[in-house]
Amino acid sequence: MTDIKRESFDYRVLVQAPTGKDAELTRAILERAGVACVYFTRLDHLCEQLTLGAGAVLLPEEALDGDLNVCLVEWLARQPPWSDLPVQVLARPGADSAALAKAMEVLGNVTVLERPIRVTALVSAVRSALRGRRRQYQIRDHLDERERAEEALLDSRERLRAALDGSKAGTFRWNIQTNALEWDENLDQLFGLSPGKTIRSLENFIATVHPEDRAGVIERCERCARDGANFDMEFRVIWPDGSVHWLGDKGRTFLDGAGRPLYMAGMCIGITDRKRAEEEFRRSAELLRVLIDRSPSGFYLVDADFRISHVNADSQARAFQNVVPVVGRRLDEVMRILWPEPLASEIIAIFRHTLDTGMPYQSPGLVSTRNDLDGVESYEWQLERITLPNGSYGVVCYYYDTTRLRQTEQALRESNARFRDLVDNIPQLAWIADADTDGEVRWFNQNWFDYTGTTLEEMRGHGWRAVHHPDHAARVIQKFTHHVRAGLDWEDTFPLRGKDGQFRWFLSRMKVIRDESGAVARIFGTNTDITEQRETANELRRIAAELSEMNRRKNEFLAMLAHELRNPLAPIRNAAKILRLSGSNREAVQSAADMMERQSGQLVVYLPE
Repeated sequence: MTDIKRESFDYRVLVQAPTGKDAELTRAILERAGVACVYFTRLDHLCEQLTLGAGAVLLPEEALDGDLNVCLVEWLARQPPWSDLPVQVLARPGADSAALAKAMEVLGNVTVLERPIRVTALVSAVRSALRGRRRQYQIRDHLDERERAEEALLDSRERLRAALDGSKAGTFRWNIQTNALEWDENLDQLFGLSPGKTIRSLENFIATVHPEDRAGVIERCERCARDGANFDMEFRVIWPDGSVHWLGDKGRTFLDGAGRPLYMAGMCIGITDRKRAEEEFRRSAELLRVLIDRSPSGFYLVDADFRISHVNADSQARAFQNVVPVVGRRLDEVMRILWPEPLASEIIAIFRHTLDTGMPYQSPGLVSTRNDLDGVESYEWQLERITLPNGSYGVVCYYYDTTRLRQTEQALRESNARFRDLVDNIPQLAWIADADTDGEVRWFNQNWFDYTGTTLEEMRGHGWRAVHHPDHAARVIQKFTHHVRAGLDWEDTFPLRGKDGQFRWFLSRMKVIRDESGAVARIFGTNTDITEQRETANELRRIAAELSEMNRRKNEFLAMLAHELRNPLAPIRNAAKILRLSGSNREAVQSAADMMERQSGQLVVYLPE
């Protein structure tokens, strides 16, 4: 039922008139007074309308006789507590009938109007009844509003409790005058307290705060108690088990009539997970910043206003070392500081195109002199358009300074050229083998190809075995492979076939080259042509053999000569002794002289002219 329709029913007067004349007369009187009336000739019909609403009931005394008022009594008995429907009875003069007395007892709010009644008295009585009924309706509306408010409050409390339970939050009330604390079970859980261990005082609460945060909490509590300030702080508490947890606490301070702080009401929420996530995010952000700053690649960001908004440390220290400050400056200004025209304008146009269209750009490589540096610089760079936190577009530039790489490549080319000049002009054949193979050779110097008449494709891997002499190949390969696997230096002598099909002898040496850890990095080897040396050595060996034979014969001759010389010398020595002993014996002297002459003659035979 709408409020308008309900209003029309609530303030109508239900009248039972025993006759049509009475009904018309009463209608005329009340309607002239502005009172809405509904007339009935039977009381049961009137009772049916009571369920729709009524401001008062007007009955003649005669309607109370018999059982016709049972329906009215039953309806009145079912009235809600706020309702006390006014019943006005038009009684006969001097009425004191038993029916009237019973009606006044049973019907409750009964007013007896003695007939004949003056018109003004009737109107006044009806209006008075309606005013009383209006107050009843006001009570009804107040009770309805209160019930709705209580239901809304209950619903709000249930929602708040669900929100608090779901968000790991609890509520508290701090009596600033007594320092007494009141809080709910959720706060017990946030402080790690078991049932029955609720904290009841500010001092006990302060004792749970982490020592590093305690001074700040005390200072804020004192400010709230002194100045009536509100409380808003994040701090750590230590649970009874020793674990540390983060809380976010917000409270509002309420004042008394004199403006003095009276109490604080607030809410506390567990933020340990958030703090851990924030710390993890902070560490991740710091790690990302360090990685970006220490990255060998450069990075800078151009915003929608075409200004450089971010640069990493490498960019500031190297690429923009002579642009201070670089953050906040327009890109076109910075590019013209760094690069000559028309290159600077070309770079600016590329940035602008990517910002406007979103098309990425990959540079083919930039090599140029710079306005602010000596020498030639080279860069590899690319552009991407991104959406910035404020929703606008920006351009991020990733680049790599290839100046040192280019210089290194140039130095490497020059080094390779010097190495090639060296190894291609030494008299030896030279080669390099991989360390992790069984002697697969991947490089030969030009002398190898000139001597063997082969190509790198023919010799690569194990192709070099084809130029070995078949009588020596198995021995050489076995020994060479063993030394390669063992990581040992190697030396051997064997013949190699030349491009003319002839074999020449070579002294081959292999040197194992190791890295800083001691592992074999590569193998370098040479083959030195020793054919002439070998032939010279053979000739020397032949001459040495002949000289040895001649020396042997000489020794045999000298031995025979010594024997033959000793035989004549013995008689000569004896004759000399006789001469010393004979003195003046001429015959003895003569005999000795003859013997010496004869033996001397024999010695002459062995001595050449």
